Amino acid sequence: MPSEAMEQDGDPWKDWETSGKQAFLQQVKPVIETNDFAVIDKDGNRSPLPKLLYKLFHEGIYGALTPENVVDGCIALSELHDDFPSLVIDTVTVFDCEINSQDSPSADRKKLIRIMVLLVDKWCPELARERLEFDTLGEFDQGVKAFRSKFIKVKTRLYYKQNKFNLYREENEGYSKLIMQLNLKNHNVNDPEDVLGNIRSLIGCFSLDPTRVIDIILDNFQLNSFNIDLYVPLLKKYMPEINLLSEVIGFRYLTFNDNETTPRALHVMVCVMLHHNVITIDDVYPWLSPDDDEIMKEFEQQSADEKAPKKPLPPLKTKEEFEKHQKLSLCEVAASLGSWKTFEILLTRLPRKYVVDKPQVATSICKFVHYLIAPVYATHSGFSDKIEGAPLQFEPNPIADPQCQSMTEVVDVVFPILYTLGANLRFDLVLLFKLTRICSTTLSKLIKSQDTNGKLFTSITRLLELSLLPTLSNLQANCCASEAIWNVVKLYPLQTRYSIYYRWRKYLQDNQSILLKRCEGKVNAVYCLKRVSKENVKQMGRLLGKLSHYSPATLFDYILFLIQVYDNLIGPIVDSLKYMTNMSYDVLGFCIFNSLYNDTKQREKHDGTTVLPWFQSTSLFCATVFKKYNIDLSGILLYTMEQLKCNRSIELLILKEILQKMTGIDITDDMTQHQIDALSGGELLRSEAGYFVQQQNFKKTATRLKEALVENNLVAPLGIMLAQQRNYIIFMESKSNHLKFTGKLYDECHDTLLQYGAFIGGPIMTDTHSSFPSLHDLLLVYKLDLDVAFYLCRPVLHSLACDKKSSSESSRKVSKKVSATSIVEPFFELIDNLSPAIESLQPSKSWDDISPKFVATFWCLSLYDIQVPVAAYTKEIAKQKEVEASQTKSTKGDTKSHSMSDKLSQEMKEQQQYVKTIIDQLKKRKNEWFLSKSVKPAKNEMITQFLQICIFPRCKLSITDSLFCHSSYTLCIRLKPPISALCYSMTVYSVT
Repeated sequence: MPSEAMEQDGDPWKDWETSGKQAFLQQVKPVIETNDFAVIDKDGNRSPLPKLLYKLFHEGIYGALTPENVVDGCIALSELHDDFPSLVIDTVTVFDCEINSQDSPSADRKKLIRIMVLLVDKWCPELARERLEFDTLGEFDQGVKAFRSKFIKVKTRLYYKQNKFNLYREENEGYSKLIMQLNLKNHNVNDPEDVLGNIRSLIGCFSLDPTRVIDIILDNFQLNSFNIDLYVPLLKKYMPEINLLSEVIGFRYLTFNDNETTPRALHVMVCVMLHHNVITIDDVYPWLSPDDDEIMKEFEQQSADEKAPKKPLPPLKTKEEFEKHQKLSLCEVAASLGSWKTFEILLTRLPRKYVVDKPQVATSICKFVHYLIAPVYATHSGFSDKIEGAPLQFEPNPIADPQCQSMTEVVDVVFPILYTLGANLRFDLVLLFKLTRICSTTLSKLIKSQDTNGKLFTSITRLLELSLLPTLSNLQANCCASEAIWNVVKLYPLQTRYSIYYRWRKYLQDNQSILLKRCEGKVNAVYCLKRVSKENVKQMGRLLGKLSHYSPATLFDYILFLIQVYDNLIGPIVDSLKYMTNMSYDVLGFCIFNSLYNDTKQREKHDGTTVLPWFQSTSLFCATVFKKYNIDLSGILLYTMEQLKCNRSIELLILKEILQKMTGIDITDDMTQHQIDALSGGELLRSEAGYFVQQQNFKKTATRLKEALVENNLVAPLGIMLAQQRNYIIFMESKSNHLKFTGKLYDECHDTLLQYGAFIGGPIMTDTHSSFPSLHDLLLVYKLDLDVAFYLCRPVLHSLACDKKSSSESSRKVSKKVSATSIVEPFFELIDNLSPAIESLQPSKSWDDISPKFVATFWCLSLYDIQVPVAAYTKEIAKQKEVEASQTKSTKGDTKSHSMSDKLSQEMKEQQQYVKTIIDQLKKRKNEWFLSKSVKPAKNEMITQFLQICIFPRCKLSITDSLFCHSSYTLCIRLKPPISALCYSMTVYSVT
């Protein structure tokens, strides 16, 4: 570098007069010749000339050179190139700024002033006066002060003194021609260019003020805001600098700040300009009133009042107050014009909730959404094409977003708008119903095509959580809206529904204060539930129904808390729930599930001997409410199944209560002899006389329970889990629980198993038996005890025999109904097929004396197969005939009693024929039961095997099984198989 070369040759600045000046010029000349005075050369390298000049002046001000030496050097440089004076003045300006920034620049500044005086005297005075500041020039050039004074006078006359025009002709005529030019109707294709040229001509011809011209253009644009083809390009070309345009618009807003209503046309014009990027939000927002600080203060106060329990809701803004609020009015206009891009830009500057909660803004958004979804709603509403819809209140305009033509576009365009709108959809219920119809139709198609993981499915779920359900919570007692939303929610599977309800419950908890003020009014949940009784169930039920429409989770959580404390309220509260909607009932199922799953309270007392009352009350309430109302049972069944997997046996109380309430099957030791005898009869006799309540009354509830079990694939797993839980209670829970409590748990589990087995063995569950595992799997895979495995499998065998017989008859094109006697042969064929599974349970030596076929026959048969309760049939037929005789001559009642007695008689005959057929088959097979060839083995082994494998396990299972052991044993003696007499005597001897 040249400067480095100078430093290597010594210090040329000290020897300036002798050799330093020449050395400095020798360094400059090559640079000028190679770079042609360019600051940056072709290769992008910087020229060293500015640095050399800076070093020269630095030595003259701070170093060894005098001001005269610096000036001599500058004059010598100017002789080398004509552009050097300009570079010298630039260097002087740099040092002028540098010295001014110093704390004490007096001595250095004197040197700089001396250099400038010498430069001005010897050369370039005009360039110095042109480039240097007035203050700097005034320090050494007195003529500058006069020039500055003259400059100020000219500037004042130019900007502040009004020119004299002929106001009767030139200016008015110019402005009138300008207005006429802006309002021509027959503009050509290049209108903006032509109009702009004409406007410039008018400005020059009539000396029009350019600022007033832009004001007139805005006036015309404000009156014709949708003539965007002319005004938008005209404004962009006429006023490329936005500052003046924003000031003119801002001045318009300022004129309406003093409690005056801002014209709507002004807001429309600004929205159009924002939409087309003529101006930005930063250009216009500072001019709007009120200030952001005032808005934030109002918003915070409003939020505090909403959350305060004793303060009323803040009043809504009147129409006049809203129109005076320029920022809110501008947001409302942007929404009403359908420019969602502009509306979102405005929302970035204001609290979102503060804007959207205003009824005027929310209503405008709803009208815009009506317009957007109109084509999709026409195809998804489910109505006929001949039905004409109501006219839209939204007027299309050039800046409005286009209408959606498919559901995908609705999700991409409309759903984000609805997410922003949130609960304020309550201001337009018609739109709410339209959205529910669109969503339900779309969901039905998605579920049918099994496309439940796509964007459509997820977006509709999010719409429910963010808009539809919060809207329902802000409506007071609107059951129609609840049913409309339920038409969407019911299409979801249970897990998704419960997750939606969980988020809805969180919303209700977070906004409980404002919802109570907005919707509850005189209806108070605590007030109603504290006064509910049997006498006022109807009155209080209606009030609770209204509460459940908008805040079901909060209401049901409080109800569950009450019934845990006061069990005497269960009956009145359950009766008062009859006025609720389907949505409310489903949320009740969720609240019960959530309460049980998240309740960490102990279920048993501290002494570990009994169940706590709160859990008993909850179980009873669950069973009662599920029986009385059509609530989805899937949640509580899955909960019970999950608890059984976790080996929490105490939760069986819930399942036991549900089975008892919904099926009418109650396992008790207080049965009469007539009831016990009736249990060995047919289905009709069992339903009429076998239980404490008539099974006919439980047909609907039992069907609902069956549907829930089938839907969730729980028919077989629940029975298997109950059977396995019995053994877990004995072998595992007995180690940690009190012995008394363990016994109670075992009895409860055993009773529940018997209830469930009786239920799946009934006629309602016949079509579900195909889902049961085989006996081989029950015994060897699931490790069930022999008695429980056959107890669960016995009705399945009868069902399979019926199916086998009906399939064989259908193959022969026989349409006759399958009778009980016709399934005997297929039934015994199935029994024979079970022998290998039974044989694998015992060592081979165990089967030397007793046949596996005998064991299979013993376990597969029931009391119904070998015994006819004639006395029970006779008593029940006589009872029905007495009812028939005592009733008044009502055709309906007489016909029912008469048909019941006839049905019982027919059923008894069919069972007698069926038992006879079974016994005939047993007679044919009796020789295959006992295989002993000598008396001694029979005495020692056969009786023991018979008691251990057959009698003892089954006689302690249930009352009917105990009676079966007795009846089957006496039947076996009557059939007289080989060594039966010896078996009888040895068995009696072994038992006694």
